[in-house]
Amino acid sequence: FNIIGGWRLRPYLSYFRRFPSEQSLSAFVQTSYGFQRGDVLASGNLRYRYDPKRLADVSLAGGRDYEPIFPGDGIRNQLSRSNYILTDRLAGSHRFEVRNGLYLYTWAEYADRRAAPLDNSETFLSELLEDDLPVQFDPYQAFVTLAEIEFTPYQRYLSEPKRKVVLGSKWPTFSLLHRRGWDGPLSSDIRFDYLEAAIEQRLELGAIGNTLYRAQAGRFVNTDDLRFVDIKRIRRSDPLLFFEPLIGFQSLDTSLATTRPFLEFHAVHHFNGALVNNIPLVRLLRIEAAAGGGVLWLTEGAGYRHEEAFMGLERIFKLGARRRLRLGVYAVVSNARDRDVNWEPKISIDVIDTWKRSWSF
Repeated sequence: FNIIGGWRLRPYLSYFRRFPSEQSLSAFVQTSYGFQRGDVLASGNLRYRYDPKRLADVSLAGGRDYEPIFPGDGIRNQLSRSNYILTDRLAGSHRFEVRNGLYLYTWAEYADRRAAPLDNSETFLSELLEDDLPVQFDPYQAFVTLAEIEFTPYQRYLSEPKRKVVLGSKWPTFSLLHRRGWDGPLSSDIRFDYLEAAIEQRLELGAIGNTLYRAQAGRFVNTDDLRFVDIKRIRRSDPLLFFEPLIGFQSLDTSLATTRPFLEFHAVHHFNGALVNNIPLVRLLRIEAAAGGGVLWLTEGAGYRHEEAFMGLERIFKLGARRRLRLGVYAVVSNARDRDVNWEPKISIDVIDTWKRSWSF
């Protein structure tokens, strides 16, 4: 099912291979036929790890598809046709470790951006949502590049004969990102520059659990020809559902967009039984406590701020030899410039990453 046009037939093919040299190759290709519009879409990607000792990857992706303007937005906006445009794109990226703990990531994309069709694109979802029409605009071309430097001091690792295994660090990870829209190359019609800096860390605090935090700040330093697709956006929260707290808020009642400086901070602490283990009988339930919060500050207009804090209980269930499911129930309290103090319940469902042996938060 597709938000634009409804039901589609979408066969796909994927391939993965790890070589004896520890190099790896993954590929994915799909095509789809829309029953309502009679159109054909296709896309694919290819990724190759060519140097396992330097964690070096190169990738290529492209195709034609209805792509979201803000792929990380809340569920309500993900179901809205106003969040989608028709794009023909070709993109490539490269990432490698310059020296221990220092990584360089580069990415480039050329895209032909067009409005999603109005005719024959309604679905039963669009009838439920108000003002749910695709954004209409004149077609244009966009060439966008991104360069990011990421550094983790004193990164620990294992050096195996054919690969490197990163073990983490007691220091934070610092990153600096520059995204640029070009005017001229490949007939590109846009022009902007965006900078963002971030710091994140996982703190192991022994018997009292572990803390994860992330802080980031960014701004556009050039908006000569900035289109709505490229504006910085802040994710809207979902009703009832708890979202990954290091990259989003739990009680933000609307999506936000800005071209001005912003500051964002998130943190979450897992007590790992440090609180509830002292309560008689409750320890037998194997319930663990978690708490955290976030702060958002925008300089748009007269300024906007949002603060929130949450606390809850989590329980891990075993699904197999390696699979784990974590369920959580939380209470979230929030305050913002344009509304009173508010609280609401949230629930989370998280499945462990069996490859990394870690949760999403």
